[in-house]
Amino acid sequence: AQEAKSLAQQAKGELPEDLAKQIAEAAKELAKEDFCKGIVLFTQWIPTYNKVVKHLEKIVATETDVNIKLYKGDPSKDKDELKSVKDSFQAHNTDEIPVILVTSIFNEGMDLFRANCMIHLDVPTNPLQIEQRIGRIDRMGQTSEEIYIYYILLNQSKEHECLEILKSKLEEFGRDFGVA
Repeated sequence: AQEAKSLAQQAKGELPEDLAKQIAEAAKELAKEDFCKGIVLFTQWIPTYNKVVKHLEKIVATETDVNIKLYKGDPSKDKDELKSVKDSFQAHNTDEIPVILVTSIFNEGMDLFRANCMIHLDVPTNPLQIEQRIGRIDRMGQTSEEIYIYYILLNQSKEHECLEILKSKLEEFGRDFGVA
């Protein structure tokens, strides 16, 4: 019964509190890696955004060994406010690692190439959405030679299967059109 409740919560984007905390901790640890120049965390679910941002804010405010500057692409903000957050993230130039948490509103037209790491907190079923997300950091202006893409798979069987199908479709697209 508990597993069914957890799956139902995940289907609605209601991330369990302990997983939100683990995701925030994973972002903190990734920011310590030498190769990490910035992190974009992507989710399509507003409840997931809210829980993860709460834990990231707590880490930044209370832990002394954290070298993170947190930017929030709050989905309740209007386009001008989101553009201002994006511009601040892009212009970031301190020793802190910039971390921005965003939702699907950033899928298109929002360049985030200041980062070279991306964490998907969910897996969209449309392969173009994955490409659009990755395209936020893998674009002209990216100064890192490599980008790093991570996936947090909450519902292991369903999301693993979905990710394998997406990878297959993207590989097929790449063979057919020479990209992806």
